[in-house]
Amino acid sequence: MSNYQDKKIKFAVIGCGHIGMRHAEMIRRNEESELVAICDVLPKNDLKLGESSDTPFYLSPEEMLVAHPEIDVVNSTLFAGIGTIAFAIVCQHNSFLVYQSLKEQTFENWCKVAHLSIGFSYLLCMLIGLSGYLSFA
Repeated sequence: MSNYQDKKIKFAVIGCGHIGMRHAEMIRRNEESELVAICDVLPKNDLKLGESSDTPFYLSPEEMLVAHPEIDVVNSTLFAGIGTIAFAIVCQHNSFLVYQSLKEQTFENWCKVAHLSIGFSYLLCMLIGLSGYLSFA
């Protein structure tokens, strides 16, 4: 093996929420990687860093990158929820139309409709995903 292959990949994580801490944990568990720094807009004391508490912490990505030029990969969890948020924004106006169209406008009926809709959407997504997987497998 060459020196490059022997070298651990140095990671930094931006975003210390639940997903960011999960990424940091997976990086720490991997023998071929090293968690060099973490960054978040909230102060360190306000975060639940767990095992990452001994990792150098920064409030700005610029400061982190200047302090650690050896970083190979920056893992930003900032955009992890954009798909969910976009879906919620696109669909939220329909919820009023659906609720108003219910014969009996009760919380229980609304929950039934919401759960059935989400379940049906889940099944369709799984069917599309499975057919895509099988077409390439």
